[in-house]
Parts: sequence; C-alpha cells; structure tokens
Amino acid sequence: MNICVNGEKKDIQSTTIAELFQELAVNPRGIGVHVNGVFVHWTKYPTWQIQDQDEIELVRFIAGG
Repeated sequence: MNICVNGEKKDIQSTTIAELFQELAVNPRGIGVHVNGVFVHWTKYPTWQIQDQDEIELVRFIAGG
C-alpha cells in the first residue's frame, strides 16, 4: 500500500495506525496523528484502517507556554 507520511512517500504493509507505528519503529507516546487532515484520537490507533494513498502526519506533542 502506498501512503505519504510527513511528506515522504512510503510503501507499507500496515493496515492500522498502531501497526504503522510498529513498522516505522516509532514510539506512539506523545505523538498526534492526522489522516487526510482529520485528527485521530490515540484510542482509535489499533482500529483506524489506513487506506491506499492516505496522507498521514505524525506530530510530536511538546509543552510550552
């Protein structure tokens, strides 16, 4: 399946966001996910189905003020 992650095209085997984290060797703690501009709550990572040609943004949360 071909997707775009943070502007970089990738050919992946993952079918869910949780699997994508594993495939990319990324710790999901503190990471926000947008799929095609839609924010995905972390509780949906195991069930959110990635589709071919999805545009995914992984954003690290940082504290500030």
